[in-house]
Amino acid sequence: MTGTIDPDGTLGQVGGIAAKAEAAAEKGAAIFIVPDGQTMDSILQCEWREIFSFRFRMCTYEPVNVQTYLQQRGFATAVVEATNIEEAFDLMTNSTI
Repeated sequence: MTGTIDPDGTLGQVGGIAAKAEAAAEKGAAIFIVPDGQTMDSILQCEWREIFSFRFRMCTYEPVNVQTYLQQRGFATAVVEATNIEEAFDLMTNSTI
């Protein structure tokens, strides 16, 4: 799971979800919980270009669906949204508070 917990129990917005999801998947996580509305993230895509005798690294941020991003890397980790800490707990424990 990634996110912040607001005083009212809702999960707040966070960054770097694709990288965090990939790290969790590499460790064998079956499920990765993200704050509601954050299944999309941006990743840095870079390429080298040569102009005359100069070499430049050109980078842009590209939007990705985190679930698709993991699948393209061969991971079966499910990316699931949760609105608040109770929903996250239910998903993690398969029970309710």
